[in-house]
Amino acid sequence: MTLGEFGSGSSDVERVLLGNGGGETASGMDVSERSSLGLSAVYAACRILGESEAMLPLRVYRRKDDGSRELARDRREDYLLHEEPNPEMSAFSWRESAQGTGLCLWGNTYAEIEWNGAGKVAALWPLRPDQVTPRRVREAVGGGRWRSRVVYDVVEVDGAAVTLGAEDVLHVPALSFDGLRGISPIRQQREAVALGMAVQEYGARFFGNGAVPGGYIKATGVLGDKGRKRLREAWDETHRGRNQWHRVAVLEAGLTYERIGIPPEEAQFLETRKFQLSEVARLYRIPPHMLADLDRSTNNNIEHQGLEFVAFVMLPWLIRWEQELNRKLFRGTPYYAKHDVRGLLRGDQKSRYEAYAVARQWGWMSADDVRELEDENPLPDGKGKVYLLPLNMQTVGGGKGPAAGRSGSGSFAPQLVAAYTGDAFVPGVAVEAYREAARKVLELTVARFVARERKAVERIASRAQGRREALELFYSQSESVLAAELRGVVDAFGESLFAVAGEELAAEYVRESQRELLEVLAGGGEVGGALVERVSEWASSRAAVVARSVGLSE
Repeated sequence: MTLGEFGSGSSDVERVLLGNGGGETASGMDVSERSSLGLSAVYAACRILGESEAMLPLRVYRRKDDGSRELARDRREDYLLHEEPNPEMSAFSWRESAQGTGLCLWGNTYAEIEWNGAGKVAALWPLRPDQVTPRRVREAVGGGRWRSRVVYDVVEVDGAAVTLGAEDVLHVPALSFDGLRGISPIRQQREAVALGMAVQEYGARFFGNGAVPGGYIKATGVLGDKGRKRLREAWDETHRGRNQWHRVAVLEAGLTYERIGIPPEEAQFLETRKFQLSEVARLYRIPPHMLADLDRSTNNNIEHQGLEFVAFVMLPWLIRWEQELNRKLFRGTPYYAKHDVRGLLRGDQKSRYEAYAVARQWGWMSADDVRELEDENPLPDGKGKVYLLPLNMQTVGGGKGPAAGRSGSGSFAPQLVAAYTGDAFVPGVAVEAYREAARKVLELTVARFVARERKAVERIASRAQGRREALELFYSQSESVLAAELRGVVDAFGESLFAVAGEELAAEYVRESQRELLEVLAGGGEVGGALVERVSEWASSRAAVVARSVGLSE
């Protein structure tokens, strides 16, 4: 037997090259990779896996020195994998066929790598898995030593055989005994597939025959050969075929009809068909609802089954693809191929938008990142590249996070100061909105202190004597209180945000307030009324003055 015979479709040759036997099964059905597609569940499973793999973007990326990556649009391999592997087919068609038939039926998919004169990949040409045989050979390297390498025997369209080296063949195997050739799922589980095919054929024959099956006509006398033949022909002519279903039977005198067939419901025909659907789902690990079996599916668990489909069904296939591509096309380079599975993980609109909101809030997605996932163009003038920053983040152990960290090597705080005071623009910081929020909080803090200050001064002003000592005591105690409240503002909006630290701001406030009130006391006249009037003025103006002093207000 030669390799040229392999293309003839001989079952003996297929048994030798593909293993696991073949031919008829215990149910009497002849199962092969091609004939198994006649079972609707197998066809649906192959389509699901093939289309799911082909629909995912498969792109080539370059690893950068800083650990990040960038899309390598200029690489020929990116065009081949994402657009057109060869001049005769699209990337979707090639990958759908490679996954849906090659891997799902034969357990192997092959593509010949065409190299150009510069040693670059020029094209990828699919090879029929039933016409490729991988084998391991030994080659002498001298000195009594040898090395092992893999070659692929390929049957050409004209029947001629050619041998390709492993470097010229892209080979993705499924589950394997030796890591060299994948096991055909259909041949390994041919009995389960055959039972499904047998039940499907039984149902087709039942409805094709049309007449109530398994019955007999009983005569009171002897009909003879000609009479039996005439009666059978007349019965079939009247009742056989789908156009003759349920017609009224008219029997001659002395004839009665006796039913002996078991109805499909009594034989659990439908239950058997449903069980075989579950068998195919188990074979390919596909959630039953994707094969139109919704008996145990609900709106809640279907979503989780969809996630499990990506994690436990598709990811193993995708990793097989990626590792083989990286091994054959990018070995020793900073380039690699990667599927983008986000398309399969997209939920409903409400769930997606809620996830986007969280991603933007915590600073790891920008508006443009979100718009890209929703197939929208970026915002104009780079406005969508802003990354928002949580303001109250802290590191483990209680230290300040990036927004509130203390100045030092690598600290973000000095940049925040520049940004929030209008001296510079830091990407990712909404400057005006931040300054407005900081101004409001600062003014509220100062206003609360001014209200307490006003009450205290009014009590002091009502005294007949000891006003100076009382004012000095009040402000000596108030400095630490105001400083603590201002430190809270600083912690919330970033230390080093203000032109002066919280303690210095409080000290300056107390010195200025005390100076103005002592000047009123030194002026003589109706001192009590003057003190109350001065502190009342502060209630409407002092908070804004403080905000202006640190650059948060014009």
